[in-house]
Amino acid sequence: MALLCKKSKSVSCYPSGLRTDDELKTLFQEWAIKQGKFYNTLEEKEGRLQIFRFRLRRIEQHNFTGDPLWRSGLNKFSETAEGTLSVKRMKKSLETFLSEILMKKKKKLMTMMI
Repeated sequence: MALLCKKSKSVSCYPSGLRTDDELKTLFQEWAIKQGKFYNTLEEKEGRLQIFRFRLRRIEQHNFTGDPLWRSGLNKFSETAEGTLSVKRMKKSLETFLSEILMKKKKKLMTMMI
């Protein structure tokens, strides 16, 4: 089973849908082990597999027909739902925003004390 694109060492240069279910499950298992992912229930694992399948399809479609200047590939978020990623991004943005406000207030207090 060819998992990597020889040209770019990314996931695949092949059009989507050429993998069997067993090949997809094997790839998911290998990826999950590499990423240190563990699932509490079979239902959670199956749900993550479906997200992984969707993202892998997008990756393969891009690598086969997309912009030749860059290749897409799997990463630690390949089984994470879009909504979850959005919440994580918003939380990080909020944390950054709040820390900036606190720093400004701290500087203002310091200048008032001098």
